[in-house]
Amino acid sequence: MRNVSTRSRLRAWRAAIKNDFLHLASYKFNFIGGIITGVAIILWITFAALSFADKGSVYETTLPSVALYGTIVFFYASDFLWAVGRYVRRQQFFGTLEQIYMAPEGMKTVMIMGSMGRTVISTIQALLIIGIFALFFPVSFGNITLMFLVLGGTVMASLSISILIGAFTLTIKRGEVIMNLANFGVIFLAAAFFPFAFLPLGVRYLSLFFPISYAVDAMRAAMIPNWYPELITMLPISVSSSLAALFLELAILYVYSSLLLVLALKTFSHQERKLLKGPGLSEY
Repeated sequence: MRNVSTRSRLRAWRAAIKNDFLHLASYKFNFIGGIITGVAIILWITFAALSFADKGSVYETTLPSVALYGTIVFFYASDFLWAVGRYVRRQQFFGTLEQIYMAPEGMKTVMIMGSMGRTVISTIQALLIIGIFALFFPVSFGNITLMFLVLGGTVMASLSISILIGAFTLTIKRGEVIMNLANFGVIFLAAAFFPFAFLPLGVRYLSLFFPISYAVDAMRAAMIPNWYPELITMLPISVSSSLAALFLELAILYVYSSLLLVLALKTFSHQERKLLKGPGLSEY
């Protein structure tokens, strides 16, 4: 570990975050396109789901909010799932990956901080998508503070998976396939566009092992009044209220994501050590 001051480390972190933010902010069409795409997908899913919902049922009144908040987590997670892999790939493309090791902070820290600038962009997009969607359907608004706690857990869970993708990107140079599989997991296992009750029972049990599932479930419980977290009912745990179940899911989300983050960092370090022994680290 380099013997550098805390001030130097903070400057390196700030520079990495600023670089990612400015890089994303410079593509204004992508920013606007992301909002339009998000609203279009949620509207399409909502109209399709309502055509099959029983008239007057609880699902008919809550499906717009269910689809909205599940999709918000999906888009938030998607922004981070490929963040580290994209960062690594971009440095390989420009031949600057090895130069990053000259920074006053370790590669993994710079890499993570270099992916955090998108939090501001993603949050603004999410809030705008919610506001625009609310013009078309009645939307439930719950506890905003809990919503940001859920988004924080979403970032941690997604970033952990992203670091794993980045670790394999170092070696295989193509992480898009892994990222696409991870995105599919968010759509299907995390029931991003529909309630977990719509999934087959076996798939619901698989969802318990996917951390972003808890983010989707907790987001709906935080923002839809009287919505009881669905995944908790599948665990051998007795919870007295929906609020207690929500906090339990938040605890599971953060603990699970923390453990996954440790595993991801160790995997990345292992891949690093293998490549640093030869010339393959920054090969395009």
